Amino acid sequence: MDEYETEESESERERKRERKIKRWKQRGELGREMGENYSVLQKLKHLMISKACNLTADQIDHIDSFYHRLRFLAIILKDMDEKQQQHELSHEVKNLPMQIDHVICKTRQLIRSFDVEVPGQRDSSNNGNSFFDILIGTTIMEEIKTIEAKVLQFYDQMNQIQLLQDDKSFNDGVQPSMLMENRTTVEEEIMVGFDNEALTIKERLIARGKRRLQMIKERLIAGGNKLQQMMNLSKPMSMPMPMSMGNRTMVDEEITVGFEDDALTIKERLAGGKQQLQMISIVGMPGLGKTTLATKLYNDPYIIHYFHIRAWTYASQLPRKTDMLLDILRSVNVVFTDEITNMTNEKLGEKLYKQLKGQRYLIVIDDLWDIGAWVNLKMYFPNDNNGSRVMFTSRLKEVAMHASPDCHHHCLRPLTEEESWELLQRKVFQNGRCPPELIEIGKQITKRCGGLPLAIVVIAGLLAKNIKTQKSWKKVAQSVSSYIVSDPNQYLDTLALSYNHLPRHLKPCFLYLGAFPEDQEISVERLIWLWIAEGFIQKIEQKSLEEVAEGYLMDLIQRSLVIVAQKRFDGRIKACRMHDLLRDLCLKKAREINFLKWIHNYEDSYPPPSSNYKANNQCHLCIDFDFLEKCDHVLLESYSPVVVQSLLCFRIKSGREISYGDSPFDDVFSFICCNFKLLRVLNIWYINAFISRELTQLVYLRYLAINLKSSCGLPPSISNLSNLETLVISTQRGEVILPCNVWKIPKLRHLYAKGGAKVDVFLCSEEEVTDPNYPFFLVNDHNHPSILENLRTITNLNCYGFIQDLLARTPFLTELGICGQLFSDSGNWMFLNLEVLRHLETLKLCNSFFPRYTTTVREVNFPANIKRLTLKYTGIEWEEISVLGMMLPNLELLKLENDAAWGQQWETTDGGFPRLKFLKLKELDVERWITCSGPFPSLQHLSLERCQYLREIPSSLGDILTLQLIEVNFCHFSVEESVRQIKEEQESIGNNWLKVLIRGIKRGGP
Repeated sequence: MDEYETEESESERERKRERKIKRWKQRGELGREMGENYSVLQKLKHLMISKACNLTADQIDHIDSFYHRLRFLAIILKDMDEKQQQHELSHEVKNLPMQIDHVICKTRQLIRSFDVEVPGQRDSSNNGNSFFDILIGTTIMEEIKTIEAKVLQFYDQMNQIQLLQDDKSFNDGVQPSMLMENRTTVEEEIMVGFDNEALTIKERLIARGKRRLQMIKERLIAGGNKLQQMMNLSKPMSMPMPMSMGNRTMVDEEITVGFEDDALTIKERLAGGKQQLQMISIVGMPGLGKTTLATKLYNDPYIIHYFHIRAWTYASQLPRKTDMLLDILRSVNVVFTDEITNMTNEKLGEKLYKQLKGQRYLIVIDDLWDIGAWVNLKMYFPNDNNGSRVMFTSRLKEVAMHASPDCHHHCLRPLTEEESWELLQRKVFQNGRCPPELIEIGKQITKRCGGLPLAIVVIAGLLAKNIKTQKSWKKVAQSVSSYIVSDPNQYLDTLALSYNHLPRHLKPCFLYLGAFPEDQEISVERLIWLWIAEGFIQKIEQKSLEEVAEGYLMDLIQRSLVIVAQKRFDGRIKACRMHDLLRDLCLKKAREINFLKWIHNYEDSYPPPSSNYKANNQCHLCIDFDFLEKCDHVLLESYSPVVVQSLLCFRIKSGREISYGDSPFDDVFSFICCNFKLLRVLNIWYINAFISRELTQLVYLRYLAINLKSSCGLPPSISNLSNLETLVISTQRGEVILPCNVWKIPKLRHLYAKGGAKVDVFLCSEEEVTDPNYPFFLVNDHNHPSILENLRTITNLNCYGFIQDLLARTPFLTELGICGQLFSDSGNWMFLNLEVLRHLETLKLCNSFFPRYTTTVREVNFPANIKRLTLKYTGIEWEEISVLGMMLPNLELLKLENDAAWGQQWETTDGGFPRLKFLKLKELDVERWITCSGPFPSLQHLSLERCQYLREIPSSLGDILTLQLIEVNFCHFSVEESVRQIKEEQESIGNNWLKVLIRGIKRGGP
């Protein structure tokens, strides 16, 4: 009998174990409410499922309980953050989110330590037990139980507060805030979907909520029919709907207040006075708006017209002479070649001097800290007594005083109280006005900002996002430092208010911006790819990860925490940057939790001694380029591979490649690959490195950016990087050689090859090329699907004759760039059918050489939804270009460059290019341009560059109501005259919004 009962008990336990495993597998995906903790819980869930066969029923129960308790804390985090912003809570309660983050981080480290030993190569027979042993050996479960008790106390306190508020509302005859018929408790909502193991917590929370709601209901019933009617009419509070992506990605011009007199004074000094070269400085404390004022003047239409050449460069605290020279040369439209980027500083200076000689120029040097930076450059600025100017901004008055005896110093003042209030209103309410009940509190807030524009716009970003009530504004007013002007150290405390009020999903995105060098413009496309790879972005409904990330960035911009540096033709953001003070705040907050670590020299190359290093296992290492030339792997030995998630070495501003030769970096690279096997991001772009087979051991990599040494390709084993989402790659010279195995990376989303890439069939494994007559792109096996459903971006790919086969496998591409031989010897396209790419919006075609015969576009089946098209060296007849305008009705951007079109005359036709907003013609041989009565009805920006045979542009272009800017670079002077005539004609009829930008006019010539 006893033996029978034992067998029955064991059988029952096995059935229970099987049911538990089945529930694990059936459990749905976690939602966005998990935020940055999503990946931890997903990894734990997958680990539970994969190792369940090696665990006993008791062990399964223990891990399952651990998972549910951790999931509960992760979900409740967001709700706790919202409650803490609405109520004054004790210090202990305010630390609860930090404690929850701590146990989640410890769990992440536990999983990573389990993975780091021999990832992907363990003995499956016992590693389930080993993970259970590791979990039992920690104190995480006890810490979770302690936090759970504090969470219950927290909700007890919240319920008591709500009851008091509801009681007051009842006595005042006001509708209570939460009604049983219309709204479930937050406690119930956050527990939806939990299994029985969480019932103890769930029942206690819900019981409290039900008792509370029952008391409210009884009071309402006792109050009579009037209150009952109010209850029936009440509606649950609706959350504000996010703006559409189309609106959210558009950015208005920066609002400025109080600069009118300053701008007029400096403008007179720039365009008036002595003819000899003069220096003008804008000096003031950080955050006063020096760069904003300089930008306003730099882009002033009269200044653009007055100076032949304008250039801008950043100096920053650690100025690099090479970077500054290349910045200025880039502004004067010097064509960059390998010869120029490898010039010495002396040669660059000589070239700059020649470019400026005889021209009236304006050079802006932003954020000058050291007079030495000016001394190193001033010899290259010729004084031709023609009104040239050099303007710089600095927070140090002594720098301005030493720049030149004749330097005009303009010291910015803080805003007045009236100006401060006007700026706050315009930033918070846009075109609206502040409600009367908020005016007094708002003026208190601006007064405490001390007239500092940066503090005002950052606080305005916070107020604009919060509920506009007296209570919420009073809370901000109490937090803003009143000593911000007298004590610069108070800046960060005031600016930190906006960081502290950021939603949880935005905080890591903001902190990550500190990884980019000071004063560097940040490519939005690259930033979004990195955010996704780091796990900061979670999918929302039908939006792509990239769309969600773009929404996050727009939120940071609208909060005035990020500055727009460059816009695209359609108003979307192309590049962004951070104010120095906000970057300081970013780095300070990142250091506090060991989120980010910059290594500039040996002194700061070691991990911090604080406990934060071990507590936060998402550390992102950033290594300074200059330091890389002399470092070795010893500096990285102190960092635990479990802790370091990313290693970042961003491109230096000059764009020069650091060539190591026999330097120790090859050893460093091998050390990284062999030891930091849990890396998710490896960015060593523009560092020439040999590809090592150890690289393919980094199986957790999601983002890889690397510049290979000459004649170096990727090995076939690159397909081992099964989690890779973004591959950014180039070689020092020529094209990158890719194996066909690259298409076997299942999660690959973006393939970016700077100098071009080609696939070499000889780098494929033997079994992949069994049939020489079968296109190797379609060679497939059961483990690698033929459709690459995740792939979204391919740039600069040279596919020889197999391009059509590749396109058939990539139906979800949104951006495609093809280079190389696009036409056969007879002039026919190598590919004809692009219709399979129904999601394609951006297409770039660059032929390797000018075709022997003129080509036609009629035989190509383009997808109708293409919005952006760039053609180079395609030799298409102008008549065919007009046909293209009929074939692509949704086209918004068209760039024709380097003999993309062939012929002496372009005559546009009616009905073509109905939605075109941006048109660029560069290095084309066209001589005459004739338009119809209504050309390009939606055109906003026309750019002409180095079209040396063109003599004028059609006057009818001035009649386009949407046209805002005509840009002419290095064209014949008669083109300038026709453009100016168009502008004068439009101004005579009241059209003052058309801007003209002319640089490098060619006098004489053909």
